[in-house]
Amino acid sequence: MHILSLFRILIHILNNPKWKVAMSALKFSAEPKVRLTDDARAIDFDQLRALQSETTWAQDRTLFDLQRAVAASDLVITAWHGSTLVGCVRVLSDFVYRAVLCDVIVHPAYRRQGIGRMLVEEATSHPRLSRVQKFTLLTASARAFYERLGWKRYPGEGMVLERDQQ
Repeated sequence: MHILSLFRILIHILNNPKWKVAMSALKFSAEPKVRLTDDARAIDFDQLRALQSETTWAQDRTLFDLQRAVAASDLVITAWHGSTLVGCVRVLSDFVYRAVLCDVIVHPAYRRQGIGRMLVEEATSHPRLSRVQKFTLLTASARAFYERLGWKRYPGEGMVLERDQQ
């Protein structure tokens, strides 16, 4: 298509009053106020267990194992809408060379509102991780999401050792 034709189409769309109303409605819509915290003491483990049960990959985790995982994490960031836990990310790190993001989860009712992005960006820009050279994570289903955030696929670098469940 010719560039001038595209320009004319764009001008037509921008001059359409319905488009302006639709965009202003989106711009000023009332998204839920979500606050992030890195205070692991704030975690309600029953809510965390419920949040993880919404995933296919963490639904069988026990409350005790979640408590152990959080206690052993170097950084845990949670997202709250009022008193409701709506998202979480855990980070394991040496604070210099590597950091691994684990369990990035957003409650299904709160997805597509930028909360996952907020969690990942808060984790990767956290002052405690400011010297980290490389962040990594494992995902089978959310590669496109992380790519939109600037992450790259490294097919030759990933290695996993999985033990049989006991």
